[in-house]
Amino acid sequence: QAARGIGKHHVNAPRLCRLNRVEYHRGGIRAWLRYHRHMISLTPSRKLLARASEKDMMVFGPADAPYTITVFTDVDCGYCRKLHGDIAELNKLGIRVRYLFYPRSGPGTDSWRLAESIWCSADRAKAYYDFMLNNKEPGTATDCKVPLDRWLALGQKLAVRATPVSFVPNGQRVVGARFEDLQKLMNDTAKP
Repeated sequence: QAARGIGKHHVNAPRLCRLNRVEYHRGGIRAWLRYHRHMISLTPSRKLLARASEKDMMVFGPADAPYTITVFTDVDCGYCRKLHGDIAELNKLGIRVRYLFYPRSGPGTDSWRLAESIWCSADRAKAYYDFMLNNKEPGTATDCKVPLDRWLALGQKLAVRATPVSFVPNGQRVVGARFEDLQKLMNDTAKP
């Protein structure tokens, strides 16, 4: 089957479907493209994430780590807790993790208030770690500027629909707490 043209990007949909173990049905190209649009062009994801400031993130790992991933996380997400449980292993592998809060329930909810409390803690990383792995709630939020609206808007531009969603430097994503997939993708993107 001939490749389908999409702007400058050409995609052999049936081949990619087989590679992704997605069954391809004749005439289903539009549905396939909607489902896989983030794989067709990774440039927008990469550019949007490059513009995000690290001062507005919680960062785990050394600044000189060979790899960096950006993760959208929700404090009420069990899979986010599972991924954060692997943070030490990720750091040992040379992967620096940058977190952006993405309270899926939206503004004014308990998740939103909890994210604000963690962000406004004296030690954000410790407060996040304690809550996610030890279920220890942070103290009440002091008056500080929380960039939750910005993170939510960025996540919506990147079509984040669940958490955790991890982005590697080239813009590809891994949805869920799939440590092995994340590690493989980091290794694959590091190859020339």
